[in-house]
Amino acid sequence: GDCYNSALKFDLEGLPKNPTQVVLALYPFPANDGSTTVSSNVWRLTNNWDENSGWRNTQWTGYQLGTIPAPTNHMWQGMIITSTYNLWKSDPSINHGIMLAPTANNNRLNKHCNDEE
Repeated sequence: GDCYNSALKFDLEGLPKNPTQVVLALYPFPANDGSTTVSSNVWRLTNNWDENSGWRNTQWTGYQLGTIPAPTNHMWQGMIITSTYNLWKSDPSINHGIMLAPTANNNRLNKHCNDEE
């Protein structure tokens, strides 16, 4: 199957420095295609990219922050990213966003492949 990662960038301009908690909150919708949901690895990206990057040619690099369980449709899902947020606020030049990398791709809602496989 195809491999799909979801990369997200955040504009932190004007947001507070050193908050006590920052949560990345996601709200999934059903795929309506017979696929099943899957857990995702969450990465803090270290390579620069934008929406015009050659997605098939991009060599994603970063640090794994953890794994979130497979989502439940129409239910908020959150992950605490306070340390990553504070790191970006202290040095905005390293704010390259987060990637959600699904852990499987066999008829799954999220599909994933990476250089380690």
